[in-house]
Amino acid sequence: MLAGKRFRLRTPTIGVDKTGESKIAVTIPAGVTIEIVRGPSPNDSMVDVVWNGRTMVMFIQDIQERGEEVTNQKP
Repeated sequence: MLAGKRFRLRTPTIGVDKTGESKIAVTIPAGVTIEIVRGPSPNDSMVDVVWNGRTMVMFIQDIQERGEEVTNQKP
């Protein structure tokens, strides 16, 4: 289960913004921390994350390859 885990991105990574009516691809910059809030569902390769107050959809593989898990407590 990935929900609740936090990752710091080492390289810029694409996410899809879900906060508005239309879906917009956004580059999430390196050095920021994202938190997985939902997913993945069975047979799904995407998760919902929160970054900068926005809900985004990202590929699990992108997060695992381009990020590092943050294991310390939340600020």
